[in-house]
Amino acid sequence: SPRLLTLPPEITCEIFLLCLPDKREHDVVNPMEAPLLLTHVCGAWRQMAISFPRLWTTFEVVCPMDVPDLYNIAEAWFERSHNLPISMKIHGALTVIQDRHGLLPKTLRQHSSRMRSLDLNLELYILYKVNFRIVDWALLETLSIRLFENQIDLDDELVAEFGRVPRLREVFVGEIPPSLITLPWQQLTKFTGEMYTAAQCLEALKLMSNLLECAFSVSEDDDEDDDDLEVYSHASILHFTLFESESEDHPTCSAKLLEFITLPALRTLDLHVEDFNEGELGSFLERSQPPLQKLSVRSLDSNLIQLQLSSLGMVSDLT
Repeated sequence: SPRLLTLPPEITCEIFLLCLPDKREHDVVNPMEAPLLLTHVCGAWRQMAISFPRLWTTFEVVCPMDVPDLYNIAEAWFERSHNLPISMKIHGALTVIQDRHGLLPKTLRQHSSRMRSLDLNLELYILYKVNFRIVDWALLETLSIRLFENQIDLDDELVAEFGRVPRLREVFVGEIPPSLITLPWQQLTKFTGEMYTAAQCLEALKLMSNLLECAFSVSEDDDEDDDDLEVYSHASILHFTLFESESEDHPTCSAKLLEFITLPALRTLDLHVEDFNEGELGSFLERSQPPLQKLSVRSLDSNLIQLQLSSLGMVSDLT
C-alpha cells in the first residue's frame, strides 16, 4: 500500500513483526510466509525487512529435503539477525542434503553464544559432529534434543555434552538415556524425557533435585526387571505429566512409573495415558499425600477416580 510506505520505518517494521505467524504451516524459509514473504512485495519492503534484525531471530526447518542449501541459508539468516539472541529448530535427515562436511554443525557452533532456544531432531552422526562441549552456550535457556526416526541402538558413547550453559532451565530429551548426555542437571527446573525406560526415568529424577515440572513417556524394555527398582521420592516437583509416545515401533507403558515414585509436593498431575490401572493412582496418591490441586486423566472412569480421591481427601479440580 502506498500509504504504508509513508509511515516511519520503525512503525512499518513493528507491523512486519505482527505478520510473523504464531504457528507455521511451512518451514520458515518458505516464501509464502513472513518474513520472506515481506521481501517479495516491493523493493522498499524488501530493504526494510532485510535491515530489521528482529524479523530474523527464529530459524525453523522441519523438512531439510526441501532446503538443499540449508547451511548457506542459515548463515544468511543469522547474519540478518545481527547480534540478537536467536532460536533454531532443525528436524529431519540431513543426509538428504548431503551435509557430509558438517557445515550445519559448524554453523551451530559459530552462533552458539547467541542461541537462546535450540531444538534438534537429527541423525546421530550429525549430533556427534556438533561437538556441543567445546562451544559456549551463554544464552541458551531451552533445549530439545532427540534422535531422528527412533535411532535407539546406542552404544556407551556420549551423544551430547553441554558444558557452559549457565541459563539453561528447560530441557526435552528423546530416546537419549541420562547416562549418554551431559547436562547441568542441578540447575534444571523443567524436564521432559520421551521413550525412557522406568529405570532411566528414575535415574534422571535423581540427577535433578531442583526440578519443579517434569513429564515422561515410558517405554517397554524386555531386558529390564522392574522388581529391581526401588521407590524414589522427589521433594520439589510441583507439576508432573505422564504421556504416551507417538512411536509405533516401541510401545509405551507410562502409567507404570507411578509405582516407583513419590511426589509429596505435587500440585498438578496430568495422566495422558491409554493403559492404566486405577489402583496405581490411588496407591501413588496415598503414598505421596501431596497438596494436589488439579488432576487431569484421560481414558479412565472419572466417577471411580473421584470416589478414590474423595476417600483420600484431596484434589479440588478433576478433568
